[in-house]
Amino acid sequence: METRFKVAMIILVIGILFEPGLALSQTPSLDLEGTAALAPTGTCTKTQCSGSLSGSLSGSPIGVSAASLSLNLSLDLSQGFGGCYPTSGSGTVGENYDIAINGKLCPAYDHFNLSAHAEINSSDLCGAPWQAMAGQLNAFGQIHTAGPTPVPPKGHRGHAVNPIAPVDQAVIAIVGTASQLPAPCPSP
Repeated sequence: METRFKVAMIILVIGILFEPGLALSQTPSLDLEGTAALAPTGTCTKTQCSGSLSGSLSGSPIGVSAASLSLNLSLDLSQGFGGCYPTSGSGTVGENYDIAINGKLCPAYDHFNLSAHAEINSSDLCGAPWQAMAGQLNAFGQIHTAGPTPVPPKGHRGHAVNPIAPVDQAVIAIVGTASQLPAPCPSP
C-alpha cells in the first residue's frame, strides 16, 4: 500500500509540474548584461590572491547600474598556471543592491572566464519590499599582450603570482530569477 501511495504522489507532482496553466515563465526575470574590467589587487599570499571586477550592467529588473566586486581566489598551486581557481567575491550593483558570488575563475594566456553563482539583494534589509535575485554570472575577456605569448612569472619569496591578468574590456552577464519578498527584519 505504501508503494502505491508513493507512486500516486509522484504522478500527482508530475501532473502539477507539467500542467500548462501552471508552467513557469520561460523568460528569466533576472537578465543583466554589460561590460566589465578585471584587475589584480594587492599581493598574493601562499594560498590566496585578490582582484576586482567592475563595470556597467543593464537589464531587468535593475535597469542601468554600475557594478563593483572584490574577488578572492583560493590558490591550489598543484593545478599550475592556467587552471581554474575557486573564487568568491562580494560588492555592489548600483547604490541599492549587494552582490555575492561563488564559483571559479579560469585564466589562460590569452583570455579569462569567470563562472559563478550570484546572489543579489536589496542593500536596505528593512526596506519594503525586499528584492532578492539569484542567478548565474559569466564573464569573459581577452587578455591583450604585445609580442609573443608571455611566460608566467615566478612567485617572489614564497608568494604566488596573481593569476588575474588585467583586462580592460570583458563581457558580463547575470541570468536567473528575481522576486520581491517580505523584508527579513521584524516589523515595528
